Amino acid sequence: MTGHIPPLPGATNGIRGMAVAGPLARSARDLELVFDIISGPGPGDRRVSPVPGAPEVTPEVSSLRIAWATELGGVPVSAEIASAIETFADAIKATGAKMERADPAGFPYELAWETWGAILGSQGGYERSNFARSIGSFFARSSVADSPMQRRIVGPISVHSYMESQEVQDELMDRLDGFLSEYDAWIVPVSSTVAFPHMAASRRFG
Repeated sequence: MTGHIPPLPGATNGIRGMAVAGPLARSARDLELVFDIISGPGPGDRRVSPVPGAPEVTPEVSSLRIAWATELGGVPVSAEIASAIETFADAIKATGAKMERADPAGFPYELAWETWGAILGSQGGYERSNFARSIGSFFARSSVADSPMQRRIVGPISVHSYMESQEVQDELMDRLDGFLSEYDAWIVPVSSTVAFPHMAASRRFG
């Protein structure tokens, strides 16, 4: 994550452990080149666990077991997204891989989203006083009630609540890792809709 923004140069990293490097590339081969550079610890970022590189022997496609889903946690996606994933899954299946439409049974997605918000609120908002956060929470409470990711970002924080969120996060990671251990890959949507058009240039403010 060295050089990643945020944080801004010289600023305290308030999202430590939250941000991830998510490179985009034209091919898996290009991603492999990036992976060789960013995997494992490096100068200024020694906390990253070592990650094994590519296997010496490329596995046979027929030996791969891949899970896929057109939704993640019940969040609806556009027809274009669902169609693209289904087409992609069919193409991989045609090469001989074992494809299975699956997601972790009973995984509490809403709790995961709420926990993410709680940790982000503690890390990303550490410099704001609980008094200011209480005022913000009072005015925002009704607007974020239906959004699990937003519920605990604004309100007061404490070391105790932060550590509790870390405990829940560990438990959720274990549950998800148990599901992922059964597969070589899991294909899911990264967005619920295709990119929408930018607003046209205008002389009017807003």
